[in-house]
Amino acid sequence: MRKALTAVMAAMSVVVASSSISVAATAPARPTPATHAKRPTASAIKTNAVVNYTFFAGGATLPAVGYVGTAARTTNPVSITTGTSTGTGVGFWLNNLPDTYTGASYCLTGSGTGKKVIDGTNAASGACSSTGPGFASTNTYLNGTTNVPYADFAGSDAPLAVTEYNAFTTNTMSTGTIPGRGIPVQIPVLVGAIAIAFNYQPSAGSSMSPPYNISSLSALCNVFDGNGTTFGALFGQTGTDSTPIAAVVYRSDGSGTTFNFSNFLNKQCGSTTLFNVDQLWTNVWLGYGSTLPSNFVGESGNQNVANEIDSTANSIGYVEAANFANPPPTNVHIAEVEGTDPYANLPKSANTLTTSGILVDEVLPAFPSPAPTAPYRPTPVSDGSTAGCVLMVDPTSYDNIQPGVGALKKYPIIAVTNLEFSSAKNPYPSALQALPTDLLTPTNYADNTSGGTGITTIDSVNASASVASTGYSSLPAAFLTGSGSPVPTAISCIGS
Repeated sequence: MRKALTAVMAAMSVVVASSSISVAATAPARPTPATHAKRPTASAIKTNAVVNYTFFAGGATLPAVGYVGTAARTTNPVSITTGTSTGTGVGFWLNNLPDTYTGASYCLTGSGTGKKVIDGTNAASGACSSTGPGFASTNTYLNGTTNVPYADFAGSDAPLAVTEYNAFTTNTMSTGTIPGRGIPVQIPVLVGAIAIAFNYQPSAGSSMSPPYNISSLSALCNVFDGNGTTFGALFGQTGTDSTPIAAVVYRSDGSGTTFNFSNFLNKQCGSTTLFNVDQLWTNVWLGYGSTLPSNFVGESGNQNVANEIDSTANSIGYVEAANFANPPPTNVHIAEVEGTDPYANLPKSANTLTTSGILVDEVLPAFPSPAPTAPYRPTPVSDGSTAGCVLMVDPTSYDNIQPGVGALKKYPIIAVTNLEFSSAKNPYPSALQALPTDLLTPTNYADNTSGGTGITTIDSVNASASVASTGYSSLPAAFLTGSGSPVPTAISCIGS
């Protein structure tokens, strides 16, 4: 059962005293993993203490609609007041905490910038925009006579790299930018579908008939390596369509969506592929040249990619499915891939993931310089810790999802998204521990409850194809409650 906050915790100031650590600091004391195994009902845990505190977070745009709702398509940052947005992931979390906090703010910066904020490379108090540099956080703690701004958590679909882990441990030293914040904590919490979206306005004499299904992965690969020229070729309808692909839209920022899409391309594009795996599209494409084709258009953030596709005739790109309304605008279409749908068939994809695919205390290596021989795939390395605080779902465990048939259809292009925390200097650690716990509990999702209440912006992993519609899925219940799962230990790393 979740521990209720004590009266002292509820009344404490946002300002927290500082204590410096070294890079070799040990993990904080942790409650037993069973603490996080089951969520009590709100009525059973509510203590109704009012805490004047807003949680500041940001980072990944891929999970943003699931976390804070459709406002993430048009607003940045998105602010949620406790008692509102009850169907969103963050709204559900806030409303079911033992005490009543002011709310939360989520700034959509992209995964790369989000990790820079949580590791202290960028100041959390920096302005919020699609490229950061910060989350516009007003939370601080006292280090000597200095007020240090910080973020409560970040979202990232690209796992921590060794350079990011080291930046964190350096910046938490006594002379760093976030002294005393401990070590990184990384917890996988959701699955998102990476959709192939396109704006189709056929040229004279051309027409395609739906469903728009990409049955040949080689045709998809050709689009993103610069060799795909027409929609007819992409969808196997060359006899009826010769409409040229006018623009290929990609993520220009450090992006977990790019990391996971490149993870798919690297595996699926055949023995001659030159796609690298990385969070920067320019690194992904290096095997094909240092200069992108003239019709490749970069945009920062999933929503800006979606907006560019929406406004550019005969464009195509990769984007989190939830960044388009379902169904999407008039001229925009979401492709099926090998006969599967990124909304309806995503939960079955998420259900293929198991705790045996979780890597513990491992991070990605830095992208090589000079550039590696393509196709390059990073091999995870130890983060130098044995604390069990950093978890990564092995990208090779979901780069080859087979489409299946009938009720077992699985959408093959997915991303696993993580929450990033600090292990120390969290004024309300129990509240933060509750966030991944809530998201990893399938019965907190409306489609998985008898009354239909709970989180509605994310489908549960148990949702059928006739119900799933969000472009997100929870992870299997075993991630939180399965025997031997490392997730409860990582959650308990979030300390004060």
